[in-house]
Amino acid sequence: MLQIQRLALHFKAQGVAFNTVFSSDLLRARTTAEGICGLSSGGEQDGESHALQPIILPLLREKDFGALEGKSWLATREGGADFVSGMAGEPESLASVASRVDSFLSCHLLPVLRDAGHTAQAVAIVSHGILLSALWEALSQLFLSKHVVLAPGVKAVKRISQWSNTGYLELAIGKLDEALSTPAPTKGGDQAQENIENHSARNRPLHDYAITILTINGRHHLSNLRRTPGVGSSKHDAKQLQIDNFFQKPKN
Repeated sequence: MLQIQRLALHFKAQGVAFNTVFSSDLLRARTTAEGICGLSSGGEQDGESHALQPIILPLLREKDFGALEGKSWLATREGGADFVSGMAGEPESLASVASRVDSFLSCHLLPVLRDAGHTAQAVAIVSHGILLSALWEALSQLFLSKHVVLAPGVKAVKRISQWSNTGYLELAIGKLDEALSTPAPTKGGDQAQENIENHSARNRPLHDYAITILTINGRHHLSNLRRTPGVGSSKHDAKQLQIDNFFQKPKN
């Protein structure tokens, strides 16, 4: 819970007020999304609550590991492919994960981007490692490669394969000015290249947008946060109290 609080406070300190928060329906992601929404709420107006609520989507669930759920990597590796294929309830394929990602993009995220136009929107997507990696790969393919850029100080990576707990990928997406998104007329020898680029643009739904990678696996909010030894693998209990609750507050 402390990591979630730190994350929410970090975004608030950066002036980030989310308009939309999408979340997996699994407990850890949902709890994180609710924590983020708690500090992005609009309060009350005219007696009505305008608290931001996460949009819960099973599409954003982590890969289903089937009968391998809870098994160690060592047991899986020693058993080999025959061990996995012979088990009842085989793991979800990466193709299935990619299909869920595509559905999320087309039915949920792209409509938000298109409806926003030039209006600033802050959108959070709270999910899990494998799903998030697949989501980034699919999202980046919606842009022309020349419109996917790194912010100063961000190191290029071929694939985002590891995520820290509450680590985040921060992106800035903006619509290009018409003058920038419309290619200038070309001459003779450049015509073939222009045809290739135009064909590529038609197959990229966000060809008229640019995306800037600001942060990869951001962990700034975890600075100086020390974990209690011996409880790293314990399940989170939402009813558990912090130690402060066991001490009587001094009277003024």
